[in-house]
Amino acid sequence: MTLAVALITVLAVIGVLLTAHSASAYLWPKNVRGWVWDDHGNPVMDIPVTINVRWASDDSIRSTYTATTNSVGFYSKSVLGADWDPGDSIQVIATYSGDQRSNTTTANPNPVQFVNVTFPYEIPEFGPSVLGLIAAGGSIGVVGVVLLVAWKRK
Repeated sequence: MTLAVALITVLAVIGVLLTAHSASAYLWPKNVRGWVWDDHGNPVMDIPVTINVRWASDDSIRSTYTATTNSVGFYSKSVLGADWDPGDSIQVIATYSGDQRSNTTTANPNPVQFVNVTFPYEIPEFGPSVLGLIAAGGSIGVVGVVLLVAWKRK
């Protein structure tokens, strides 16, 4: 009977160790802060920011916090010591006019970590690229040439 109890206990402990995440927790909170800018470096104010701390072992979400940018596009949120460890990923997602942009970094052991987010210039029809900008400019040029030729024929 005691052998059966000991075997069940050992199997239970092994099961917990194989399925559990690291139980370590940092001794102090981490202040995650940064700025949110548009493509010209202007602050994006009064928008929601989501901070996901992801486990280093499997990238699943360990904890989630929310903040709002202030009048200079700055946000700051304290993450509890139990919710992060060095090596975890810190993902910051900013939402502006229905568009989301994110930036991810690895948590360092320091109590303060900056994670900035920038919304790039984007032409919706062509996407956020130089090729898209060239395509848009080329399209405008073609329309201009067609209109000029049609005007000269009159």
